[in-house]
Amino acid sequence: MSVIIWLGISLQKSRGAARIFGQLQEAETSDHAKDELVNLAVTNPDARRYLEAHLPQLIADEKALHSNNSVWINAVHLAGDLQIDEAAPSLVRWIGLEWGEPSDMSRYGAMEDNPPGQALVKLGDQAVPVLKDVLDHGSIKERTNAVRALFLIGSEHAKRALTEHLKDESDPQLRKTIEGIARESK
Repeated sequence: MSVIIWLGISLQKSRGAARIFGQLQEAETSDHAKDELVNLAVTNPDARRYLEAHLPQLIADEKALHSNNSVWINAVHLAGDLQIDEAAPSLVRWIGLEWGEPSDMSRYGAMEDNPPGQALVKLGDQAVPVLKDVLDHGSIKERTNAVRALFLIGSEHAKRALTEHLKDESDPQLRKTIEGIARESK
């Protein structure tokens, strides 16, 4: 295949990602576009790069969050499902928001009540630095959700972040939670 043909195909696929990304931002087509983008990004590195460049901006956009929640939630799920590491700072920005009460403790434990936290868990170790920053500077709600996410990530890196934060945690209940996690992981 000549370089010119390859570049043409690559450009078409990038345009396809841009077109579908536009559909992601429309309430009527957002669900379908999310599914299409997952399929496209898995097989097309150019589409993935497009999402790495554009998805964090959509997630960070407060207007998108408040004007059309289903579009925003689809973007959050897309970032987690595709493990778009570049979205971690945008996702962590919303980790302290109230998302409703979980129906039971297993849903709470899986962070089903917190879509940004759930997406960060899917990012795994790539999310640990932004979650550590929340532990250092966040509100009690944000820190609680960061602890939940780090626990679910469960890697040595995540456990180390929790252990290192333990001495600095000012909330007695959260400190007790972290101590329990530390005991379990030994």
